[in-house]
This record gives sequence, C-alpha cells and structure tokens, in this order.
Amino acid sequence: REAAAVGMKDPAGDEFVAAAVAVREPVTEEALISYCRGLLAAYKVPRRVVFMAELPKGPTGKTRITSGDIVP
Repeated sequence: REAAAVGMKDPAGDEFVAAAVAVREPVTEEALISYCRGLLAAYKVPRRVVFMAELPKGPTGKTRITSGDIVP
C-alpha cells in the first residue's frame, strides 16, 4: 500500500536506509530488499524493513516517519 524511507546510523556511526512499509499482501523483508536491489542504486536499498499495519500520519494527513519509528 505505502512505504517511507528514513536515514539511520548503525553503532559504528555509518548511515544506512531503513524503510517502513504497509503492505496489502504478505511479503518478506528479504523479498522487498531484493526487489529494491533490482530498481535502485545500492546506496538507496534499505538495510532494514519494518512492517506496520499503517504508516503514521501527521495532522495534514501526510506520512510521518522518523528513525524512532523504526526500532533496531
């Protein structure tokens, strides 16, 4: 249904992409990452994917995801 990506830092301080995803059909994290590898540059492919029933929205209805929403 929808997805959002955020930048995060690993314990070593290196930055990486993480994604929050609300899906219609069941899908695995590995399948989504593999799909992204076929479409995106390597540095844009999420290293972590978190599944949510729906993505949080702000008062205006826009998707509002922060790194705090994606717990390690």
